[in-house]
Order: sequence, then C-alpha cells, then structure tokens
Amino acid sequence: MKFDGTTRYSNLVWRDKCGMNANAAQPGTWLYDRANWCPGEAVHVFQNELTPYVTAGRFVVINVDMQSFTNLDLSHGAGYQIDGQLITYGAPNFTLDAELREIVSPSNVYNVHRYNPFAIPPSSSSETTAPRHLLRC
Repeated sequence: MKFDGTTRYSNLVWRDKCGMNANAAQPGTWLYDRANWCPGEAVHVFQNELTPYVTAGRFVVINVDMQSFTNLDLSHGAGYQIDGQLITYGAPNFTLDAELREIVSPSNVYNVHRYNPFAIPPSSSSETTAPRHLLRC
C-alpha cells in the first residue's frame, strides 16, 4: 500500500496449512496451500493503520498495488476480488479498548471443531490496545 507514491505496507498474500481446514471431509485439492484462501475458509483480512500518513485537510493518494502475475493455464481464470474500507473516527469515549474476537474452545462453532478437544483448558482470542493488561473478560 502506497501513500503519495511511498510504500508503507506490504502484505504477503499466501495461506499455509490449508490441510488444517475446518472442512476436512471435502474432496478435491483443498490440502494444497494457496494465495490467501483455502476452500471452505474465510480469507485473511489485512488491516493497516493510516493515521501516521495522513493529515486533516490535506489531500493524499492511497494506492494498492499487486505483484504482477501471468496466468500460464488459460483454461482457468485467475484473479482477486478486493474490498477496501476507510474508517475515520474522533477521540475515544472509553478508557479500555478491548475485544474478545473468538472463543476457540469450548465451542460449537464448526470452523474450530478440529481444535476443540474438551480435555484442555478453555482457549480464546482477544486483543487490546490499552496500556494495561486485561485480568479477565
């Protein structure tokens, strides 16, 4: 991602471990690693903080470039569908910025069923930008 012609972010569009897909019983080539997707799974989301590169009231050019690719197998199409969102905000109205992203186990969610043994302690995914640690959720 470029800001006014200067590269500020670079994201690797590749997925390893497609064989650990939650939809393990599907036929086909789902075992093979791919360019940011595994059949039956959500694609990775790339989030980039723009604040250091923009100034209120000033025009900025934001450009997303993809590495050149030549499809040698013309019998199959190749491409990406890209979605972008620009979110702006004011001063926060809270003192703790915390998010519980996912409860991995115990869970009835199908996408984590392969990582859901009941004999291990509970597992979750969370994130905080607060200067202090969360003691509990």
